[in-house]
Amino acid sequence: MIASGLIPGVVEILEFMRTSLDLRIPLAILSVGLVLSGMLAVTVVFILHTVNRRFQELEYLLRLLTTRSKELRPTLLAPRIL
Repeated sequence: MIASGLIPGVVEILEFMRTSLDLRIPLAILSVGLVLSGMLAVTVVFILHTVNRRFQELEYLLRLLTTRSKELRPTLLAPRIL
């Protein structure tokens, strides 16, 4: 998305540098919108990846905790000999 916004943006900048006139205002608005949408999408992807990774870590820790508790449970329930 960012690249698709950069292409019309570069065309608009080159035309402005050549003629000093901004004749394609809708193209400039489109390119800014595409670049901002792309940046927002990348930010959302990073946030979702971080949240997903954290839940994977929590799931791993819970599985580790349950396997250790299953290993310790027979010793905790065994009768004590005095």
